[in-house]
Amino acid sequence: PLREEKSGMKRVIITILIFLFGIGCGFGAFFMLKTGGNMKKEELKSVQRLEVPKTETKASKEQKKKEEPKNSEQVKEKDDVPNFGTQEEETKAVEEICNSLDKKPSVVMICITCVDALLGTDMERVCRKAEEKTGLLVRPCYMYALTREGRKPPMVHVRQSIYSLLEPKKKKGNVVNLLGYFSPLVDDCELYELLHGAGVKTIHEISRCRDYAEYQTMSEANFNLVLHPEARFAAEDFHDRLKIPYIELRRLYQIDKIASQYRAFGAALGAEFDDEKPRRAAEDAVAKFRESHPDAAFAVGEWMNGDPFELALALVRYGFRVPEIYGTLSGENFVYVKQLAQISPETKVFSNLEPTMLYYDGSQSGVSLTIGKDAGYYHKECPNVLWNEERQPYGYAGVRRLFESLAEV
Repeated sequence: PLREEKSGMKRVIITILIFLFGIGCGFGAFFMLKTGGNMKKEELKSVQRLEVPKTETKASKEQKKKEEPKNSEQVKEKDDVPNFGTQEEETKAVEEICNSLDKKPSVVMICITCVDALLGTDMERVCRKAEEKTGLLVRPCYMYALTREGRKPPMVHVRQSIYSLLEPKKKKGNVVNLLGYFSPLVDDCELYELLHGAGVKTIHEISRCRDYAEYQTMSEANFNLVLHPEARFAAEDFHDRLKIPYIELRRLYQIDKIASQYRAFGAALGAEFDDEKPRRAAEDAVAKFRESHPDAAFAVGEWMNGDPFELALALVRYGFRVPEIYGTLSGENFVYVKQLAQISPETKVFSNLEPTMLYYDGSQSGVSLTIGKDAGYYHKECPNVLWNEERQPYGYAGVRRLFESLAEV
């Protein structure tokens, strides 16, 4: 009885650990299968029917008999340990996938979730073994949801992993890398013209690289421009490994702050930017929208291209009301909250992570326009601008495009 009690307790502990560490990651896939998810029971049965039974020889039967537990206690102990596969199987899986392809990839990236963190999988070793087997570059990419609110969340690791493949090259003084996004800036962004005016001939963005060889030319950059905080650690790796310094610029929707940022950037380069034309276009778009929607009241969400608190501050400074913001507070954006508290104390901040948001009632909020997919969800009756296109809005062009989109809804 005591052994059975210990055995049962062990199962309970393992179940609790897997539940706690697996939520949002590998456990999500398990949960989807158990509850139906995207795979119907009929489809699952059809997959199971495709399994081909192995033909056992006399020698294999004897070997299997030797490996079987000798007593019931060993059987219980074996059942208590969950079988999640081995590191050798992961290496073999990479080899099989690569061998099945007509055209071999330049790089293999293995993305790892919280389940591997719980199991203590040595992914560095797995990648080294996979490189030996395949003859290709294999890199780990840590995507632990457990670290989402920490110093280095998953998307920080992703950016570091992607740029870790760059090899040292001779530097060119007229080459710049734009780091921060996995898709390019909008084509009419003024940043391109400003850089060209400062003597930059080549501007690299990873999303515009046509192949692996062109991606490697990013090592020739004289400096990097970091356009999103999540690329900061990748830029530091650039500096440590490839001796490429970086300058950080933020995505802003306050026109005067954009101008100040460009002035500081130009001073660092020893150049003077002529941004009068794009700035005037952004100011005209704001003025035109304010003229047609003087009483606009916004709900600003975080599922969009921008910081919800900085955008809300910009809207308030332009003369609009912002009754509600949906976002996650951090040290990066708390400075905007303090300014909002002074000029718009009635603005309320909600967290999308709060379970009670399921019962949210916005009927008395006074909101008339929403920005972001989450804000649109809470106020289905209001016009909504998703503002989450793949091409990234930035600078004056971002402000102009936003207010042009708001005028159309």
